[in-house]
Amino acid sequence: MGEKYEILDSGLLEDKEDVLGIVRWWERHRLLYNLFVLLALGLTSSIFIKGILFFGVGNFILVSIAFMLVANMGFCAGWSVEILQLFYLKKQMPFGIRRILLVVGIIFSILLTFSIYKDSFLYFQRLAG
Repeated sequence: MGEKYEILDSGLLEDKEDVLGIVRWWERHRLLYNLFVLLALGLTSSIFIKGILFFGVGNFILVSIAFMLVANMGFCAGWSVEILQLFYLKKQMPFGIRRILLVVGIIFSILLTFSIYKDSFLYFQRLAG
């Protein structure tokens, strides 16, 4: 009975260190990612401060916390894609592609942050008159 489970787990155990290395690399870059997203959020907020004041500073803080949680869940897509590649293709992603994926993810998150906050606060700024 034990042999049956050993066969199923054997491939996973070989890749364990590779998977941990992938997650470690991405997690070391999470702070950089968060700084860029917060910078985009702060810049957008400073432009549309009148809309934030109409919306309410407390509401703005709650929405921003929720947004950052969702953005960080999106950050996990980087290492998830890499682990899926390792699992299905049985090879590590080249280091240059990993960096490109990180940069594209940061740029996408910055643009998404600008878009969401700009549209929302522009709406509230118009309501405020």
